[in-house]
Amino acid sequence: MGLTIAQKIIKAHLVSGDMTPGSEVALRIDQTLTQDATGTMAYLEFETMGIPRVKTELSIAYVDHNTLQCGFENGDDHRYRELRRRSNQDLQHHRAERHDDERDGQQGV
Repeated sequence: MGLTIAQKIIKAHLVSGDMTPGSEVALRIDQTLTQDATGTMAYLEFETMGIPRVKTELSIAYVDHNTLQCGFENGDDHRYRELRRRSNQDLQHHRAERHDDERDGQQGV
């Protein structure tokens, strides 16, 4: 009998452990999905732990749970997520520039 889709995903991302049911495993996480009700809290927790950016190949934040409010909370959350997104893009751009400099034999900053 072949592997289930879940077993195939686990096998492809297995870092340590074995695939025996009930066994503890470590998996490589390559994608994250967050949403507006809990995503901002997760980002703030990462920031508090000193994790400056996500280290996945793909991270998506869905903003689809907001309701019309008279308060400032949704606006603040949107601004915070936008700042995080821009800081990640700036970091990726800086790394790309440094890689180009190193490839050309120049000292990257």
